[in-house]
Amino acid sequence: MKNYGLHFDAQRKSAREAAYGELCAAGFVRAENGTWAGKICVNESEYRILIALPKRFPFELPKIRMDDHHKARAHIGRDGTLCLFAESGVLVDSTRPRQVVRDVIKRAEVVLSDSLAAADEVLIEEFDAYWVHQKTCPFYSLVPPNHESGAVVGFIFKGGVYLAPSIEIVEKWKAALGVKVEEDKLFGAYWQKTDRLITPPPFDKALKLGRFLEKIERATSPGAALQLRDWIRRNELPLVILISLPLDTAGGERAVLGVEIPTLKGASKKAAQRGFRPKKVPPNRVFKEALRQPVSRLKIDRLDREYIIARGSGQTELVKKCVVVVGCGAVGSSIVTTLAAAGVGRITLVDYERFSQDNVHRHELGAESIGEPKVEAMRKLLEFRFPYIVADPVFEDIERLLTTKAEKITSADLVILATGDENLELRLNHYLRSSVPRIHSWVEPRGAGGHVLLSGFAARGCYQCLFLRKEGTGTLYNAASLVKPGQIVQITIPGCGGFFTPFNLSAAKRTAIEACDAATAVLLGRASAPELLSWRSSSTVGLDLSLRGDRLTPGCVSRTFDFGRADCGVCGQAVDL
Repeated sequence: MKNYGLHFDAQRKSAREAAYGELCAAGFVRAENGTWAGKICVNESEYRILIALPKRFPFELPKIRMDDHHKARAHIGRDGTLCLFAESGVLVDSTRPRQVVRDVIKRAEVVLSDSLAAADEVLIEEFDAYWVHQKTCPFYSLVPPNHESGAVVGFIFKGGVYLAPSIEIVEKWKAALGVKVEEDKLFGAYWQKTDRLITPPPFDKALKLGRFLEKIERATSPGAALQLRDWIRRNELPLVILISLPLDTAGGERAVLGVEIPTLKGASKKAAQRGFRPKKVPPNRVFKEALRQPVSRLKIDRLDREYIIARGSGQTELVKKCVVVVGCGAVGSSIVTTLAAAGVGRITLVDYERFSQDNVHRHELGAESIGEPKVEAMRKLLEFRFPYIVADPVFEDIERLLTTKAEKITSADLVILATGDENLELRLNHYLRSSVPRIHSWVEPRGAGGHVLLSGFAARGCYQCLFLRKEGTGTLYNAASLVKPGQIVQITIPGCGGFFTPFNLSAAKRTAIEACDAATAVLLGRASAPELLSWRSSSTVGLDLSLRGDRLTPGCVSRTFDFGRADCGVCGQAVDL
């Protein structure tokens, strides 16, 4: 087999030679720095551009830089590089290097034409890129973009600066980052929410504090601008200010950026100090001199809840919802983490067991949690991964909890039962009836499939409806089961002293995903009637399937809406929708 590196080195060399030929044919001349200089015609005017072939060409697109880049209004970087394509999503045909060069030059003509005629709306879309003036240490905003103007809290961790709306949020992130932030590491900052967008200065032009404050005054109310000025006067330099700006007239989407007001330097420092002892300069004198100094334009990376949830395709509408999850085993733990990732803001965890070693390979928790109450270990996991979530651990038996504090369960927006105990869930189904929407979720023996049942609505169809009595006996069986009743599905490992029903993590996760999709539909008002979802695995070796299991295609989800029974002792008297 050929050496991988040598194989592609040869291909790159051949592609570059072909590209050079195409550039020569297009009138480009090789410059001293290895780039190719030439001109493109846009709107009957000629513009000089430089084309660079990256080392990975033809597997990476050529870069085009414009000499007179100050003439362009948009789609261009600070160094004059044209933004020809999105950073990802372009599939390059490496077998046609000459065509790639032709396509890139044509694309440059289109982009430059759009840039020269760009409207203000385009600048708004690229506001972040035009605002940032210099690279500094990372700045992270934990402040919601619609937070009202006022002082906020900052702390420094591993060279990054974090800014939060309150000390409570700081504490949450401290826990998530696994660090202790000493009080003397905290500092004050300011959050300024504007009513209108401000125009960023040109790339190469410094922005003085006085000019910056004038921009803020034009973009907000006089009172808010005066409060900002007063805050600057009362605090010692350097200072950090975050600005939240609307990106549309409706005020929905907002950009977050910032400035840092540096300490006085050089002539400004001497002018402020004149006639005063060190550290005794009046604030007004410092402020007056600071107005003449440039501020640093900061890039702010957002870490606020709305941004994080939206970037993870979560639903921000779920932030105010409360879900109770009863059972924090393999299925329950996967449901909990998936709910949190979906954006649910409050999760109550109910389980009275401790995490044991038998579940390590199919549980969200790891070996470090062995011996801990599952609910406490899950709370730590959630708060570490999702700093904004409120996790309420209840280390108690669910039936005891319903006897003493039933409102903790019934006041939730949704209850999810993942106990794996059919007898218990039948009792809970009988007690809860239609008092609260709920989901029952369980996995078939040996991971042959899984089920999600929506119930708790004012309509016929509940967990009890699935169970039929075995003829001539006092026992029940689940009619939704994909595995034929009466089989021995449990196994034992010599020396463990007990039987158990095995299933793997993939079965737990698949069921959890279906349960969370159903939960999201209920919480957002898209599902309000009983429904049974069942899925079947392709791996059912050693199991006899039921008639229902045989009919279900592996990998597909079956949805059933008419499983309610008129003779059900729980929901049989309900009126059909």
